[in-house]
Amino acid sequence: MSVEPEGGLRDQTSEIGVNGFVLSVFDRLTLVSNLPPDPVIEAYKAGIDRTLLRESLKRTPDERLRKLMELQRVAEELRRAGRKLREGK
Repeated sequence: MSVEPEGGLRDQTSEIGVNGFVLSVFDRLTLVSNLPPDPVIEAYKAGIDRTLLRESLKRTPDERLRKLMELQRVAEELRRAGRKLREGK
């Protein structure tokens, strides 16, 4: 099975064997996209804000890591402030 996208370009870099057939990444995506939707997965997807995922994926891995580290710093500051309030200092 070999389905080529428009323009005739095909990803030859990542092929795996399935039941004796060699499928490219594009072929595998085509097969998966033709499967009926799984109701459990669809239920989970309803609660996910995909715009946030898309925005995050626009960043480089380094930018995402830096953002995560900044978020961890803010969380630690909030923990310290909460402890300080509870202790009455």
